[in-house]
Amino acid sequence: MTWDDLKPNCQLPLGAERFLVRPTCTHEYLRLLPNLSRLEWPIANNAQQPQGLKLPDGKVYRNPTPFDPVMSEGQRALSKRLLHTFTKLLYANRMADRFFLTGATLLGSLRHHDFIPYDDDVDILLDETVKPIVQNLTGFLEPEYLVYWGSDRAKFFTRPVAPQEEHQDVERSRHLSQHPWNWPYVDIGYYNVNSTHVYEVAKWMGRRLVWPRSVVFPLLYRPLGINWFPTPYNSIGFIRQAVGIVANCTTSAYSHSFEGDEKPGNRPCIELAGRYPFVEHQTIKDGLRVRILDQKSNDKVPRELVKSQERLVILQNQSPSKHLIHELVLYTHADVATLDTYDYSKNARP
Repeated sequence: MTWDDLKPNCQLPLGAERFLVRPTCTHEYLRLLPNLSRLEWPIANNAQQPQGLKLPDGKVYRNPTPFDPVMSEGQRALSKRLLHTFTKLLYANRMADRFFLTGATLLGSLRHHDFIPYDDDVDILLDETVKPIVQNLTGFLEPEYLVYWGSDRAKFFTRPVAPQEEHQDVERSRHLSQHPWNWPYVDIGYYNVNSTHVYEVAKWMGRRLVWPRSVVFPLLYRPLGINWFPTPYNSIGFIRQAVGIVANCTTSAYSHSFEGDEKPGNRPCIELAGRYPFVEHQTIKDGLRVRILDQKSNDKVPRELVKSQERLVILQNQSPSKHLIHELVLYTHADVATLDTYDYSKNARP
């Protein structure tokens, strides 16, 4: 890469600052991060048949038990394409710092460097003040991509699968509920922010989610599959503040595909460690700690980033030995860099 590759006024960040999300020159800055496509990745765990597939007897196929993959190969690929397409739209219009991963998608980045294998939707939060602009921009993606704009959240999906393709695993959303949107989709919540706090517009289980601004900003890039996405500054602090202690692996009591109740699951993550890969987090000894400032905050308290190594591993043959799939060095919050591999209620301190 040369200076000529950069757009005018794009300053080349160094070290930890490469991981800070900025509104402009996004593609140029992303090229400075490690190339995730060059890492080794596990074979994806997918459902054998698409969720919502129409069966010969007229019934609709429903993928089975908790902790089994919900999405088929095509549905998983579509979910990634939907997220990538929506993200590219924001990047191209200087809004990289106006959205971030949330919910189980954020947890998947921490735990698996990818979607949680048994999750069934994609979660992001979008700054409510840019909603009208994004509404206008997504209109240019029609008719291939559609958006349902609700008062407190939106859904981004594709036009429905064609009738002649309903028995195939195609990369199209399916209409599986009484609601006007199709699934898979990107679930877009909205947030408001002031100088001290960030608020989610929609209520979660009857309560309003609120985070100190210092937990959310400045946004940092984290891996999700072969792409980098904006995430809260302290991702695990963000999750803990929203849902409490995350000790076990859980499946939702709600089906996003059928928009109804689902049988939930809860078990220690270590029980899944031979089936699905998990990320080991550790600080790098003698690694630099870097202080940065959130310029839009009133507190002017420096934020700190630590150099961390994240290793994607899977247990072999239910033994203590682990197979290393890939490792990645990045800058992150100390709470993320010291997470226990299988119990996110724990942090190991150096």
